[in-house]
Amino acid sequence: SSLDSHQGLFFICNCDLTFIFIIIFKEKIMILQKLIISSLLAASIPFSCQARNLDKSEIFDRSHSLRRTQNYIQGDEELPHKGCKLLLDDKHEPQEKLVGKEYAEKHVSNSSTGYSPQNEKGATSARCIDNMAAGYPCKNVDLLSMFDLEELNKSLSKGKENMANDIWGWTDEASKREFAIIGLERGTAFVEITDPYEPAYLGALPTRRKEKSSGNDWRDVKTYKNYALVVSEIPNHGMQIFDLSELLDTKKPKTFAETYHFSGFGNAHNVFVNEDTGFAYSVGSDKCKGGLYFVDINNPKKPKYAGCYSQDGYTHDVQCVIYKGPDKKYSGKEICFASNENSLTIVDVSNKSKPRVIKKLKYNGAEYTHQGWLTADHEYFIFDDELDEKRKGGKTKTYVADVKSLSKPSLAGIYEGRTKAIDHNLYVDGNYVYQANYRAGLNILEIKDMNKAKFDEVGYFDIYPDADDNKFNGG
Repeated sequence: SSLDSHQGLFFICNCDLTFIFIIIFKEKIMILQKLIISSLLAASIPFSCQARNLDKSEIFDRSHSLRRTQNYIQGDEELPHKGCKLLLDDKHEPQEKLVGKEYAEKHVSNSSTGYSPQNEKGATSARCIDNMAAGYPCKNVDLLSMFDLEELNKSLSKGKENMANDIWGWTDEASKREFAIIGLERGTAFVEITDPYEPAYLGALPTRRKEKSSGNDWRDVKTYKNYALVVSEIPNHGMQIFDLSELLDTKKPKTFAETYHFSGFGNAHNVFVNEDTGFAYSVGSDKCKGGLYFVDINNPKKPKYAGCYSQDGYTHDVQCVIYKGPDKKYSGKEICFASNENSLTIVDVSNKSKPRVIKKLKYNGAEYTHQGWLTADHEYFIFDDELDEKRKGGKTKTYVADVKSLSKPSLAGIYEGRTKAIDHNLYVDGNYVYQANYRAGLNILEIKDMNKAKFDEVGYFDIYPDADDNKFNGG
């Protein structure tokens, strides 16, 4: 899932996995008001956890954990996710696209919604009527457009691996034109979505290394001003920096070249950008024991290493903010909330040369602390555990940490959702939480009472209609 602070919310129902599903919310969702969204959706294709044979040069060099590297070489563990090996069991052939002319010709006679592409605003748009948008179960969410992975890979050299793995967004400040940035196994694609019913594919930036071969399942992209920052789990990839203003004059699809490059680290699982301070935070990299690796990007043309926090080992994801919560001791400081596999780790990074852990919150039942996001008032951190549903069963669990006191965080409670799907990523925008929950797809929760972890589900869009159980397909 990905958030564009300029426009609203970009949502990918597959941050690392099966297919791409982008949503930009044009209006705040209200309980009695239908949610209007712009969507791009690519057909599902099976996910691979690098099951093919690898030579040792392709194995991630994680000097901080010899056991992990050995297990990876032996096939006992797939990096970087603990859950990655489980994904292999859930592979299957691509799903049929459940919207558009071809779908309607095959299925419209069996549809109770009367879906017809001729009655929609776009070739792959579908209004949510009677809880169905063409072939997709839904509630208060309309599908506005869809892209296949084949289309997104057109500007890259031909290769056998074409899956998507991440999404972010950029809005040009002057023109207000909007763009989706899609991470692919072998590069990064760009789509203009200013007209959400007629999105325009502009081309792609090839990855560093392996673009003509297998690429890699993991890539992550964020933006700073008019630049995109791209990292990958490909060894020696570093961080690509691309000037997004090139998109403004692009008339037809093309293959782009990176504008600048940062080689302070090789592979990385994720990158976060604090636009308020001009620092990027690489996590899960081959440096800093996989922890927080700081890069000063105030001058994107000359990014500089700025420090490292490695004391708590591997960080899977992070959100760093200028703190404005109730804990006055830390007002105005730059605080990072790190999802560190088995804990929420809170770190003061105001002094980049001397980052300091404030507190590490562990919780009962932790399986894999995956990702989370602060509420607007910085009083609560809402997060997901990627493996609890798989290993322990039950309904989708959303965890709420009370962080009103940064030195004394506590677990406020756990919300159980409508389905048994595994939760993956979430973002908070105002009073709403937008979740990518594997087989359940997009779930939208309205915050009711954080002290009790109470939410109301006010919308959803199910991109995997076949099932909502705890398998690693979908979002």
